[in-house]
Amino acid sequence: MRAVRQIVGFVIAVAVTAVGSAFLSSHFVLRALEGLGVDVPLSDRFAMYGHDVLGMGPIAGALAGVAFLIAFPVAALIVRFLPMLRTLGYVLAGAAAMGAALGLMQVVLGMMPVAGARTLGGMIAQAAAGALGGYVFAQMTRRRGRAEGRPGGGA
Repeated sequence: MRAVRQIVGFVIAVAVTAVGSAFLSSHFVLRALEGLGVDVPLSDRFAMYGHDVLGMGPIAGALAGVAFLIAFPVAALIVRFLPMLRTLGYVLAGAAAMGAALGLMQVVLGMMPVAGARTLGGMIAQAAAGALGGYVFAQMTRRRGRAEGRPGGGA
């Protein structure tokens, strides 16, 4: 049962991160357009959000999935010794995973492929999407009936 909970939690965390990443990327692109004086009607904004979530979501999901496959086991090792920091550990792991993955892509490709992450604010927003995924994973995989912070609880 624990393995199923881990897998389901991982898949949902990746999906939440992917949707958040695509949505936030769209938001930062729209803000940049506004900064250039472009007026984007509300209907076009919603269309862009939907298009980007559907189009960019799978790519963001793949990126988050690979990054989380590295970050979450590292967090699990740390949390084993500091169980009271379980939720924070996965939140930080998710944020670091997205930030590191995007930073690595920028180094390898010579440019930031995610338009909404080309500014510091955009990069922080992408890390926040990863943090949300980490939070979702921590909540979905915690042991039921045990308080977080007690030895063996919540890990």
